[in-house]
This record gives sequence, C-alpha cells and structure tokens, in this order.
Amino acid sequence: MFKTIIIIALTMLSSGMALELTRPGILENDSLLNLREMANTTSRKARTLKEGMGLIEVEKTLNGEGREQRMIRSIKPDTADPLDWNVGWEIARTYEAEQNGSHQSITAVFQAWTDDRAKGRPPASAFRLVRWN
Repeated sequence: MFKTIIIIALTMLSSGMALELTRPGILENDSLLNLREMANTTSRKARTLKEGMGLIEVEKTLNGEGREQRMIRSIKPDTADPLDWNVGWEIARTYEAEQNGSHQSITAVFQAWTDDRAKGRPPASAFRLVRWN
C-alpha cells in the first residue's frame, strides 16, 4: 500500500514537472519548493495510524517512543480448547507527536492475548493497536 502511494505521488510529481518544463520560464525555485511540499504532504498522509499496527510501527509513524500509562490483565472464563487464548493484555501509551507545526498528545491502546499458563506479559511484537485519540 505504501509503495503504491509513493509510486502514484512520484508519477503525479513527474507529470507536473513535465508540464512545467513545457512552459518556458515557469520552472523556478518556488516551483521546486511546491513540488517538494506536495511530496512531503503525500508522505505524511501515508504515515497515519491504522488499527492492527504493532508497537514499533506506531512509534515509527509518530517519530518517538511512548510513555506507558497503564497495563490491564484480564482473564476470561477457562476454555477446554487449548487454542483459545483467554488472557487479555491491554496497554496504553502516550506519544508526543508534532502535526502541522503543533505538538499533540496521542494516547494509543494496544491489546495482546495469551493463555493462562503464560508467564508474564507478552512481547512487544504481540501487541496490536486497537484505538487511539
């Protein structure tokens, strides 16, 4: 998906430059700055949060490591099926992100599941983004 967006953006930028080059005297520093700005805007849109992202993906998207605010461990009723995981783990992390020149505080909630025999919390790679504000 990300590669497709980049290819589309580059295609749009290339065709825009070709149109600019056909008009003599139009291609100046301002035009190049506008093209770079368009590319940056497309790149920022591609870096939005999506449900199911992992901890590391969210940190890369928001350009920073979050502060863990809370962790909840909840157990659902036991099950006879060994493939059913019945222990839910939920963590909330707060990230300081900069968008449009202003700093914002974003709280992201991640969940992971294990069975009741697991010792300790699952690894960071098991947690997936379920909601954010």
